[in-house]
Amino acid sequence: MHDAAAAAYAARVRVPEPQTSTSVIRRLEQARGPRCDHVGPRPWEIALVVAVTLSIVVVTLLAGGATHRSSVLLTRVVRVGAADTLWSLAQSNPVPGQGTAATVEQIRAFNGLRTSALTQGATLRVPLAEAPDRSYASR
Repeated sequence: MHDAAAAAYAARVRVPEPQTSTSVIRRLEQARGPRCDHVGPRPWEIALVVAVTLSIVVVTLLAGGATHRSSVLLTRVVRVGAADTLWSLAQSNPVPGQGTAATVEQIRAFNGLRTSALTQGATLRVPLAEAPDRSYASR
């Protein structure tokens, strides 16, 4: 009678299988997926990161290079006369490829001016009308 009760109990309750290394590994693989022998980034992932980075650099250089002027601009110092205005100074000291209004803003920036008011006798930095030719090829 004792054997019949034990058999009935075993049929109703799942008896765990004995712990072996293969059964433990099998349960771990089921829980987290198959083992991966691969360590680190794959070659195509590295190539993708390099390609995206280069694309960003090229687009930034092309966009910035088309609109950005050289930050090195030669200037000279002028003394403000009685009839001088920022506009007249910008017209007499043009920057190639730049309008008079932009040159006025440059003169303001060079000298830290907040308004267009000028004081007679003051000195201002203005851009040179033409940069001197310093290339050795033209000599």
